[in-house]
Amino acid sequence: SPPKVPAGKVKEGDIIQFRKEKTTVIHRVVEVQQTKDARIFVTKGDANREPDVDPVSPPQVVGKVVFKVPRIGWASIAVKQFLSR
Repeated sequence: SPPKVPAGKVKEGDIIQFRKEKTTVIHRVVEVQQTKDARIFVTKGDANREPDVDPVSPPQVVGKVVFKVPRIGWASIAVKQFLSR
């Protein structure tokens, strides 16, 4: 299984996978905000002009996306799961 990464390690510019309603979404973190209770992530799809309307809370996040390029040149995506939510 992929290495675990704590939610506190997610920073601006990282790509995360998160649950939204009944689907999962992979978008880039464009801003990390600290609320009274938790960190929340403002996300945006790279092809979108504007950030997503709803910020993402840690319980929604599946993990952080890591790109690896094998020798054959195809990019594959692996998701580092969070240690805790």
